[in-house]
Amino acid sequence: MKPRDAGILTIVIGVLALQVSASNAILKYLRPSMRPYLLSTAVLLIAAGVVSLLTLRAKVRGDAAGPGADEDPEIGSAELHSGMHHRPSRMGWMLLLPALIAVVVAPGTFGSWGAGRHGALALSYRHDFDLGKYLAAQRLAGSQPSMKISDFLWAASDPEQTGALATVDVEITGFVTHVSSDGEGVVRVNRYVMGCCAADASPLQVIVRGSESLADDQWVKMKVRYVPAWNSGATERDEVPRPVVQARGVRKIATPAQPFEYLY
Repeated sequence: MKPRDAGILTIVIGVLALQVSASNAILKYLRPSMRPYLLSTAVLLIAAGVVSLLTLRAKVRGDAAGPGADEDPEIGSAELHSGMHHRPSRMGWMLLLPALIAVVVAPGTFGSWGAGRHGALALSYRHDFDLGKYLAAQRLAGSQPSMKISDFLWAASDPEQTGALATVDVEITGFVTHVSSDGEGVVRVNRYVMGCCAADASPLQVIVRGSESLADDQWVKMKVRYVPAWNSGATERDEVPRPVVQARGVRKIATPAQPFEYLY
């Protein structure tokens, strides 16, 4: 690749990274706390590309002012005219394709296809969530308790909290999947949880009984009630059971701008 093309490509990739970091598109690929790092990287790429082009321009002007201006500085004129000089490859421009796809095509977030073929995540990380304090704060605020699916799973896996969880309706947000082994009338509400980026995302899942017919990948806010009798044993081959809940109400929503939950 020609030095000039390399400089232009660096600037273009930097501009695309800047566009992603300055918009909600970053939430499809990285956790929000990574925004400053991507923004800094974008600025550095643009600066590096500009410096490269300015340096190349100064060099060309210097060469033009001296002898042998018509010769390639790295290849002698004899070799140049003998046809042994190969034109620089343009394959480097292929590096631009992934960035263009991410910005222009804007792939959707993970959906039912992946969630239906992936085991539920074991909550092996430390997750300090006190359901009693949370519900008390929600009652004090006079609002409908709304829980992240990760918080709900943690409470459902803690014997000291399942009793309180079974006494209150809570709202969870996620997208719907259907799995044939669950039988008719049973759906799963899913939400992917992310560590640092989309590459390490895994689905969190809640089995729902008594819900209306919903299409796969439909995002919902669903009011549910944990039912201890339905959660007496582990389900399928998961390292932790998927909690089973009763649907108490459902509201269809658009895909949220922030589709992931986060480990920390």
